[in-house]
Amino acid sequence: MEHLDGQVILLIIFVVISALKWLYEKIKGEQPHETPEELEDIYEDFREEIRQRQTEVQQPPAPPSPPPLPPSARPTQQVSAASTQQVAQAQSTPRFQRPKKRTLSAEEKAAAARFQQLSSGSRQRKSSPKNSVRELLSNPLSTRQAIILTEILGKPKSLRDA
Repeated sequence: MEHLDGQVILLIIFVVISALKWLYEKIKGEQPHETPEELEDIYEDFREEIRQRQTEVQQPPAPPSPPPLPPSARPTQQVSAASTQQVAQAQSTPRFQRPKKRTLSAEEKAAAARFQQLSSGSRQRKSSPKNSVRELLSNPLSTRQAIILTEILGKPKSLRDA
């Protein structure tokens, strides 16, 4: 090799050293790192302390509930009077009322007859090709689309008559 750059040489040395280190660890067999039992005990103590703090924060003291109201005879009498009035009203109103049939006026009947005639299609136009093309080209968007399609699908400009 003629001339190697200094950075390339350093890179090759780095790769060789890392490969040798990998082989050495593979042959020796990698042993898992064991943490001392004291550290595990300390971690467990910290975890327990954190759990206690979280439970204290999550369970705020409940506000004291107000004392119950003393029973009184007046509200129960008012409630019982109101309930008897509601029961009396419920018994006096009929449960089921038949819906009233709506009758059509003469004008509404005439309008319905005209609508039936229009929807039945008694009057149909004969469509000619000229009218259908005129209807298609009446819309500006469809006219534009027709011009584009004739340009695309028609004869090339070089073959058209001038």
